[in-house]
Amino acid sequence: MKTKITKLQVGDVIKLKPGIILGLSTVYSKPFYSKLHEKNKAEVTKINKSSVTIKLFDDISICTKQLSAYWASFTHKGISISSIKSCRIPFIRNSGIKVKLINFDSDEQRKIRQYIKNGSKGNLNLSNTPITSLPDNLKQVGGNLNLSNTPITSLPDNLTRVGGSLNLYNTPITSLPDNLTVGGYLDLHNTKITSLPDNLTVGGWLDLSNTPITSLPDNLKVGGWLDLNNTKITKLPDNLTVRGNVSLNNTKITKLPDNLTVGGYLDLSYTPITSLPDNLTVNGNLWLGNTKITSIPTSAEIKGEIYGLKKQSWSKN
Repeated sequence: MKTKITKLQVGDVIKLKPGIILGLSTVYSKPFYSKLHEKNKAEVTKINKSSVTIKLFDDISICTKQLSAYWASFTHKGISISSIKSCRIPFIRNSGIKVKLINFDSDEQRKIRQYIKNGSKGNLNLSNTPITSLPDNLKQVGGNLNLSNTPITSLPDNLTRVGGSLNLYNTPITSLPDNLTVGGYLDLHNTKITSLPDNLTVGGWLDLSNTPITSLPDNLKVGGWLDLNNTKITKLPDNLTVRGNVSLNNTKITKLPDNLTVGGYLDLSYTPITSLPDNLTVNGNLWLGNTKITSIPTSAEIKGEIYGLKKQSWSKN
């Protein structure tokens, strides 16, 4: 019994049957041929009432030397392809669309289902895969969860605990679920993250460098290094707890909260900050290069060295 196209789900893998597509270049206004091979596979990435969007795993071979694959745009037998890596297939019964299912879901989805069935123990590595979403019944990950270099944009709301590290490096993710606890490090470097959830707890280091984030939530707890380099952050929450280093190099930070305690070093170099708060405690070095800070409050306790202070008006006992 054949699987109906209307039963497609996001994450399904399909195979394009061999054939020739005749198209018209929108750049050169000349016809060209594109050949579909048996090896061309695609993952379903989006479904609506009238069409399904798929992402090709392999490039389609273009039978002309005059065209760049990324400029190709053509339509044939109900399949319109806007780029060589994605296409839309309308839901038309008996339309003769040359597509068939080879797996009801992707290898990644089957891997996740088996992981949950086994009790969500150990690591779950999905890095460098075309995974776009995780199932709602993934409520915890016992070990590390690696989603780096994937197109994933969000995590399930029910996911509240990652026992190991959570790696989201170089993904388009924009938010995290509330009340999330990460036992190891949380890597959000080079993502589209704009905010963090309330009551986020990170046991290791938290890397937010090179992200568009502008503020941090209350009650944020970081057990290791907090890296905010090259962000637009302007202030820190009053009750922030960081047991490791705090790096604010090349940010827009203008003020630190009173009674801030930093477990390691504090790097404020290349920032517009002009003064330090009362009762500041830094257990490592304090870096002030290329700032306008000229003095250290007498109530401050800096246990390491001070670098970059323009005018020394404080000395360590």
